[in-house]
Amino acid sequence: KERALFMSSNVNKVHGSQAAKDTEVRGRKLRPEADSDEREFKSAARAVAELGASGFDRKKKKEWEMQKLKALGAKGPKNEKVPYNILMGKLKKDKEREVKRKEMEKESGMAIKKAKPKGASKGKTKVTHNTSGVLNLNKKNPSFSS
Repeated sequence: KERALFMSSNVNKVHGSQAAKDTEVRGRKLRPEADSDEREFKSAARAVAELGASGFDRKKKKEWEMQKLKALGAKGPKNEKVPYNILMGKLKKDKEREVKRKEMEKESGMAIKKAKPKGASKGKTKVTHNTSGVLNLNKKNPSFSS
């Protein structure tokens, strides 16, 4: 057995380090006391949260359960089904609220980021070739350099 330990690739087994003996039992690493205290604290906190959640109403309890499942890696719930006309009304109201919010920001003097035009090019000349052999250039920069 001593020869097998001496020929081992594990340095701790060859030299018989006392530190390795204290931290390992049957190949498993022992955890220090700090880890066990932390684990106990987390389990106690989880138990308190469970107890607090027992007093939730139906809707809050369902939300809380979904948060627990999400933490474990589950997918979130699907969106609610809503009739089309109600959805359109809701979207319209949301747009109105957004416009009002922007107006309030403008009145209060908040710095507002200006939106760039969607079709803005980055200073490059746009060249288009037709099948008829006509070369069309961008109106901003009509010169063609080849």
